[in-house]
Amino acid sequence: PFQRWHSRNELGPRATKFHHSVYLSQIPSSWGSAYFAKQWKQFAEFYHYRMMFYNLTEEASDRAKDPSTYGTLQLSPKPLEIPNDARCNVWPQSWKRFMVDFMYGRGTSMLYPNIGGFDEKGFATPLVMQGEHVKNDHHDANANKKKKKVYVDPKIAGLVESVDELQSLVLPRYGELGLVGIFAKSSNTEQATLRGAEFLQNIHDAYCNQLTSQVDFGDA
Repeated sequence: PFQRWHSRNELGPRATKFHHSVYLSQIPSSWGSAYFAKQWKQFAEFYHYRMMFYNLTEEASDRAKDPSTYGTLQLSPKPLEIPNDARCNVWPQSWKRFMVDFMYGRGTSMLYPNIGGFDEKGFATPLVMQGEHVKNDHHDANANKKKKKVYVDPKIAGLVESVDELQSLVLPRYGELGLVGIFAKSSNTEQATLRGAEFLQNIHDAYCNQLTSQVDFGDA
């Protein structure tokens, strides 16, 4: 069963009020995240090549419509899957699963806020608009309003308190930032880089083999 993840379990207790006030994670965020144009363009190029080895037929199957059968999906060749049965390997209809590949392969990470002690407050909240992960109850308008208010109202969502704390926030040096890997476990930059390099090499080899198989060398 899914359990709520707490940063303190991996980063350790706070030595000071602002210790671990931000941290690095190789798990990208799709809600409330900010991507710089340079990195996004690099991801777009990666996505183009990565889709050459993605099974759209499998993604359109009935098994891709039921989360209980996601584990049976084979959306990519095994050599291109993130090791140790990462759940993102079987996420259908998700651009984020390719961002996971991109960041894992490069050994890069995103910066996450981590203020507020136990509550682990942030600086963004979803607008709860109808979409893939938000299904409005067409039979209960009051329930929809209540759900939306919890997220959108700045006071209820905790954004006001977060901004107040931001004014006195002291950021740690980059080299002091804690890092958690793809499985939300404590890691470091060297480990992330080495694992990513091996993953990218697999993709490179698969791409080169496909090009070679398409070339007719005749009677050389």
